[in-house]
Parts: sequence; C-alpha cells; structure tokens
Amino acid sequence: MHSSSDLNRESTSHDEIELKRTLYESMKNSGVLGSLKSQLRSKLYDQLKIKQDQQKAAPELTKLSRNQLSFKVAVSLVADLMKKSDMPYAMSVFLPECGLQHEILNKEELKEILALNSDEVIQAQPDSTPLLVDLVERIKHNRGVNAGTTATGVQTDDVDAAYLSIDQKL
Repeated sequence: MHSSSDLNRESTSHDEIELKRTLYESMKNSGVLGSLKSQLRSKLYDQLKIKQDQQKAAPELTKLSRNQLSFKVAVSLVADLMKKSDMPYAMSVFLPECGLQHEILNKEELKEILALNSDEVIQAQPDSTPLLVDLVERIKHNRGVNAGTTATGVQTDDVDAAYLSIDQKL
C-alpha cells in the first residue's frame, strides 16, 4: 500500500517531469535551445583555440622576451594602464597572451626599476594615475624624449661670410 506521502512525491515528480518537458519543447520551438547550444559551442571553440594558440606562441615568446626585464616592464606599464582605466576584459586577454599573469610589477617597483623615484614630474602625479600616463606627462614637460638636453647652435662665421661662394670661402 502506498502512503499519502508516497503518492504526493510521485505526483510532484510527475509534475516536475511534465514541467521540464513543456519547458524543453517551448525553448526548442522558439529557437532559444538551438541558440544556447550554438553559443555554448562557440564559446567552447574559442576557449580551445585560445589555449592552442597560447601553447604555440609560448615557446617563441619565451625565447624572444618573456624573461627580459624590458618586456616585463613594458607589459607591467600596459597592465597598470588597463587596471587603473577599468579595463578588466582587455586585461584578462592581454596578460595570458603575454604569459606574465603573476609577474606584473606595481607602480612603485616600476618607478624604482626605471629610476624615476627622484623625478619631480613623476612624483607630482597622483598614485591613481597609470605610470604610462605619468611618463607621457614627463615627455610633454620635457618637450621631447631626451630628458635634460637642449638643442643649441653656434655661429662661428661672420654674417657677411654667409654670402660668400664656396670658392671664396676656400
């Protein structure tokens, strides 16, 4: 004999099965199910492709520059820019592509490596700004990349000598 709780469970189970079947049919008929399957296949393919590309590119990147300090500094500058500019999606692609997810240098480490701790223009910038932007400000302040240099010219000839022909000068 079945107790009332057994009958109630069977009824609930039957109702759940019917609800699932109805929902499945409805999603299938409206095209939602096919769309979901397609999106899932696409995302899976993309992830597999990214993983495969990373495995192919990793040896080349390691040989060329991954272990070089200059590369690490450059990647860290861009990562600092992305982080402070609220670009988490770009960063989530950029860092794995570079292979340096866990080796990113922070702003203070970058300033130390680049010998910028005593630079007045860099130090005047707030910590919230990306160091890459600070460096651009420094270049603008210098009116060029060559810090501390100026272009000068010296005139050694008489003003009238400028009008002499080459034969006359020799």
